[in-house]
Amino acid sequence: MKAKLVDREIFETFRVLTFFKFLFALSEFIAGIVIFAIGRNNLVNFVISVAQRELLEDGNGSIAGYIVNLAQNFSIKAEIFIALYLIIHGIVKIILLYGVWNRKKIAYPVSILVFSLFLIYQIRLYLTNFSSWLLVLSVIDLAYVALLIFEFLTVRKGSKPY
Repeated sequence: MKAKLVDREIFETFRVLTFFKFLFALSEFIAGIVIFAIGRNNLVNFVISVAQRELLEDGNGSIAGYIVNLAQNFSIKAEIFIALYLIIHGIVKIILLYGVWNRKKIAYPVSILVFSLFLIYQIRLYLTNFSSWLLVLSVIDLAYVALLIFEFLTVRKGSKPY
């Protein structure tokens, strides 16, 4: 009986994480579309208008100055790469998460492979950037892959969802 309760809690955690990963994937897709839609010049103008007050208060070395400089040096190639990356990354995750949510057997091994590759890439980025945000994201993704493996083994045995 206790094992069933633990399995149910794991399943519920898995479903919640899948739902939030789906929302995040959807936001990646939308962000990619928005980057394409607004274009480089509009992006630079938006960043300048948002950072203008901060720039007036502290013109040298501020975070706002750094962000404006970054936006102004944002190339068309970088814009296209980032937009396409977000769109493709979002679509792939949406399709896989939809399959996992609906317990499609083929979605599990493919998702485990793809999410593991994404995780390896994130860890590689972390080792060069040391971003605490990327570390947190990687830990969450690692937990998700572990839950995905557990759920795949459950589905493969033919067990019913709770």
